[in-house]
Amino acid sequence: MPVATARVVRALRDGIRRHGDRILGGPLLVAVSGGPDSTALLLGLMSLPEKVRIPLQVAHFSHGLRPEAEAPEAVQVAELSARWGLPLLHGRGDVATHAKQAKLSLEAAARELRYTFLFESAVKCGATAIVLGHTLDDQVETVLLRMVRGSGLRGVAAMKDWSIRESQASAAGVALWRPMLEVPREDTEAVCVEHGVTPVRDASNSSLDFARNRVRLRVVPELEAINPRLRQTLTRLALSAREDDALLESLANAAVQGTEEWGASSVTWPRDVLAGLPGPLLVRVLQRAWRRVRGEGSALSQRNITAIGSLLQGSPSSRASLPGGMEFAVEADRCHMGAPLLELPGLGEATLLAVPGTTHVGPWRVEATELGVDGIQDFGPWVALLDADAIGNGLSLRGRRHGDRFHPLGMEQPKRLQDFFVDVKVPVRERAATPLLVTSKGIAWVGGQRVAQWAAIQNSTSRVLRVSVQRWQENG
Repeated sequence: MPVATARVVRALRDGIRRHGDRILGGPLLVAVSGGPDSTALLLGLMSLPEKVRIPLQVAHFSHGLRPEAEAPEAVQVAELSARWGLPLLHGRGDVATHAKQAKLSLEAAARELRYTFLFESAVKCGATAIVLGHTLDDQVETVLLRMVRGSGLRGVAAMKDWSIRESQASAAGVALWRPMLEVPREDTEAVCVEHGVTPVRDASNSSLDFARNRVRLRVVPELEAINPRLRQTLTRLALSAREDDALLESLANAAVQGTEEWGASSVTWPRDVLAGLPGPLLVRVLQRAWRRVRGEGSALSQRNITAIGSLLQGSPSSRASLPGGMEFAVEADRCHMGAPLLELPGLGEATLLAVPGTTHVGPWRVEATELGVDGIQDFGPWVALLDADAIGNGLSLRGRRHGDRFHPLGMEQPKRLQDFFVDVKVPVRERAATPLLVTSKGIAWVGGQRVAQWAAIQNSTSRVLRVSVQRWQENG
């Protein structure tokens, strides 16, 4: 067997030994662009000894960016597939349009469309994994790019040889296998030569308009002049970062285990659980949740993380906007990440209550009766016991208004109703719907919370007004 092919085959066999149990049971879907790396991957797989060879299907995606070059690539892949009688799945996309609509770079848009096609194809053909031709050089470039962009340990850890990506195409996710992460690019070029295959060259790979190309063509050569073993050094760095990150990830998962409540596109936690986490663990809990909410590959920015940390430590604000119209909200003792929680409908203008009697106001049924002072007892948070003489006539029910002030029982001075809501941890979305008993003197009672100082029962009280405010079943 030719030398370079033997090295690629050795890498493939090592990978099969590590992941054999995962690979068995279905074909592998090999992503082949027609370039040297993916072509060498396919040639290496077909060079495996018969006893370890695995059924294959080939997938090729045309991005619609280089029509004059993409046709030869498709032909090349079709010819290679036909040589061994391998099924071929061919996808097409309009990367430029997708980039504009999704506000992505061309690189990001191309990657998103390509992976969507690969995931759907893998599910369609029942593949146990998608095999990708990323090499040692790709890994080095990825480490450098992520370092420049300020990635943490997870970013510097770069690509794993085996990973599961969440996808709408499969509830269980889709496996990605990168068996050539320790194979240098010169070996993939040599494999093509050894098999007499001329790979198609992507002219855009020499364009300095793309960040990865600048790293490959400019940065790596300069760094190798300083450290000729740059690739091995950065590979060790990625491995070390991966091991450290895995440990922190496991600690973060254990810290919130059993406390998370998952919705279709949201997650909630007890506030004290998140607020008590050390920074490195909090970041991992939030990033993992964000990937679940927005999809694998998504990440919160440092600005997002900082804003969430401020909320957890008692920021006056109760919510932080996140990308894609999502939010992180703190409501009383709970935290929510996902689509914004809708504010409950407000009560609007004041409705005069029948005293004594029963009045329906929106979703509320209000029953007012007079008691003797010997009938006082604890009726619960949704029954107000008021000094009937202090209340007087004109008791009404309404929702909050801008500028409302309230004098809570037990406090020396009135305060803004908004500040009172914050103090007693009324969730933001419930504040407009909280019923208020009011008279010309002001707010006599905040529903479910507290009576006003001036309206409360005193030693001198002779008549007690009992006001029960309960949900009216007919209105939900």
